[in-house]
Amino acid sequence: MNKRKHLTIHLLFALLFILISLALYYTITTFGAGSGSGKIKIGFILDGDIKDNGWNQSNAEGIFAARDNLDLELYIQDNIGDSETRLYETAKQMVAKGCRAIILSSGNFEEMMEKYSREFSDTTFFCNASDAGVLNFVNYSSRIYQSRYLSGVIAGMMTENNELGYIGAIPDAEGNRGINAFALGVQSVNADAKVHVIFTGSYSDRKKEIDAAEKLIGDYGCDIYTAHTNANNTLETAIKHNAYYIGSHIPAGNPVELASVDTDWEKVYTDLIREFIKGNIVNESCYWYGLDGNYVKLGSISHLVPERVKYRVDSDRKRIIKGMDVFSNMIKDNKGNMICRSGEIMPDIRLINDMNWYVRGVDVINEDDQ
Repeated sequence: MNKRKHLTIHLLFALLFILISLALYYTITTFGAGSGSGKIKIGFILDGDIKDNGWNQSNAEGIFAARDNLDLELYIQDNIGDSETRLYETAKQMVAKGCRAIILSSGNFEEMMEKYSREFSDTTFFCNASDAGVLNFVNYSSRIYQSRYLSGVIAGMMTENNELGYIGAIPDAEGNRGINAFALGVQSVNADAKVHVIFTGSYSDRKKEIDAAEKLIGDYGCDIYTAHTNANNTLETAIKHNAYYIGSHIPAGNPVELASVDTDWEKVYTDLIREFIKGNIVNESCYWYGLDGNYVKLGSISHLVPERVKYRVDSDRKRIIKGMDVFSNMIKDNKGNMICRSGEIMPDIRLINDMNWYVRGVDVINEDDQ
């Protein structure tokens, strides 16, 4: 091989490497971007797959719709996982592209990114379900626990043996809010029912979720169960065992799914970003979106749910919209401690920072018991 040919091959490999690097860079920063100059640029980062048929997909569909509603230029990246390096590099590239705001759709991202807040001080970060206290970080959260309360009403009224199941991901404030709200909904109509909880340790572990569903049904006799995970991975398990399931994020459309706990992310992101553009967003605040305003809902109620149950759910939904708070009045934890007293309403700061307890009737199954 002569030197000229050898040099040509090296140049070709070098060019190929550069092209691959550029392709990766633009895949990371411009996937899903709108076209046109002069538009406000927004970044959006997801921990999981944009087509997971669950949390990530519903969020992505919402932000794409918000982009169209507000005529934005959108930069979106999924499958970040728990990699702080990937998260940082993605955010850095989005900032370089001129994104005025970056939305972190996973609560796990807030802790990873807080340390870089000074580096990106001119960019506003919106953190989902977090308690970030950094100047350029803004917290936002859907009051999905309100819909979980309503789903608990369905479970409490329809269970035949008073054994209910809940598959949780992580026992943090958001996860515990959902469990407690579900249990309070159950207890409002059925004081004898128990809620057995198994944590998987992850929002995306199909095998552990299926194993948990099998255990809840087989060992604890749960005839109805729900899950707070990224995707509805255990619907087939419910069908297999002739049990009922309460889903979330994206309805499955199967009769054994009694209802779906959903958030209208198009409405959330459209309203949140519109207020940001107007200059009405206050840093270090938390913006909540609930049943009031139709940001969250209990949808796709199965035809197997009796009319009397639907009537009770609709009645409670209207009461919550009118001001009834899920976490209010007499609430005791499962150790007998008084958590909330008569006439008291738990403020949002407690919902964020003081939710390391479980209400009466909740049985958390330890790993040693599994």
